[in-house]
Amino acid sequence: MVMSATVLATTPAAAQWETVEMPARAQHSVVALQDGRLLALGGTDADGIQATTLVYDGAWEFGPRLLTPRRGAAACVDGDGLVHLVGGYGDGAQRAEHEILDPVELVWTSATPLPAAGWELACATDPAGNVHVLGGESRLARHDIWDAEARDWVQGEPMPEGRLQHDAIFGPDGTLYIVGGGSREELRTDLLVWREDEGWF
Repeated sequence: MVMSATVLATTPAAAQWETVEMPARAQHSVVALQDGRLLALGGTDADGIQATTLVYDGAWEFGPRLLTPRRGAAACVDGDGLVHLVGGYGDGAQRAEHEILDPVELVWTSATPLPAAGWELACATDPAGNVHVLGGESRLARHDIWDAEARDWVQGEPMPEGRLQHDAIFGPDGTLYIVGGGSREELRTDLLVWREDEGWF
């Protein structure tokens, strides 16, 4: 089975969508590397949950396999350009594994696992290069931070309410935005905002 990836042209004056064929994949994670390549991680296809990765650099090709097959994980690029893949679902259980990819050597290594397993979670990198992992199934309001200097997890301020299947992104001023998502009972229509010196509002 073949799926189509749609890539937006980068010329602002004449932006248009371009369709590029890729191997079938769903519930995967995607990051943009600092050199402009895209990396699609894990997910599921007709054969089940995958450990394969896909690299886009004008065309798709297979990249370095994950150490743990999973779907619904979260992926971020830290301030040093390293790729973090955290959480997810695989082998019948929610995962806490934390893998880090060196995009130059293209080698995955295991790092300290998430303090709490979960999937359908979100992550975002702050301006200092720390990775924030938020919410997800079984984690909901949890906020964990990978301290780039200490290379370990610290607990951040929990979200005011739990979410899964949401997105997270930092603005250039250090403001963290949690967009969409919801719970098993309802979808969210509000935007959560966090600043280090103000907390959630």
